Amino acid sequence: MPPRHRRARWNEPERLVTMTKKKQRNRELRKSELAEKRHARLFVALEQDPNLREALAHQLDAFRKKFGRDPAPGDPLFFDPEKDEPTPMSDDEHCAMDAELVEGMVRIGRPEFGYAYARSGYLVSAENHDLIPKEGLRAWHGAIREWSEMSAADRATAIQGLVSRRRQ
Repeated sequence: MPPRHRRARWNEPERLVTMTKKKQRNRELRKSELAEKRHARLFVALEQDPNLREALAHQLDAFRKKFGRDPAPGDPLFFDPEKDEPTPMSDDEHCAMDAELVEGMVRIGRPEFGYAYARSGYLVSAENHDLIPKEGLRAWHGAIREWSEMSAADRATAIQGLVSRRRQ
């Protein structure tokens, strides 16, 4: 009579390790898929938005000046200027850039745009609105609606909170 094989149980350590590895692989795959989608959207945006092309050219020039070469595949476009090797900006630096963007919107008299950017993660304009996913547009317009329904005191508190939270 052939030997009976014991069924694997969920509480076996080997099975848990395998499941954890699968989850990690799936998470990494999702991240790479998201990165590919962002890259595709950026490519389309570059073709259609001259301001974005100009900003990208400026960033490429900054990369060339800092490192003396063109970016290679995998090099970050927004890099840490303090490092000698191309290194992505830290989360703190990204937050500081976001805070500056929100402050800039306030300075030019469009605080609702800064609020909507901080809430939705998108900066919508006539040139790029067709490139932004529907859920991003909904979030943007929802934030603009929220802003219009706020009192002046709530608006000031909201902007101050966004700027200080992004700088932390």
